[in-house]
Amino acid sequence: MVIQHLGDKEIYMITNVYGPKKLEDKLKLLTSLEELRERHPNMPWILAGNFNMIKSLTEKKGGTRKLGRDSIAF
Repeated sequence: MVIQHLGDKEIYMITNVYGPKKLEDKLKLLTSLEELRERHPNMPWILAGNFNMIKSLTEKKGGTRKLGRDSIAF
């Protein structure tokens, strides 16, 4: 989605994400987001949502105590 505040010349890109569960799909999502950023490198971007990924082990509860490929790519 692209928005423009009334009276403002700047255009903003807004992306809301609900991340997939499968590792392969998570990696595809990250690639798609990178490609989107490359197509609009100078546009301010609000990127939000639930990525279903973690950035660090402090966010992890249960399971193995290591970051997966998706978290490393994230």
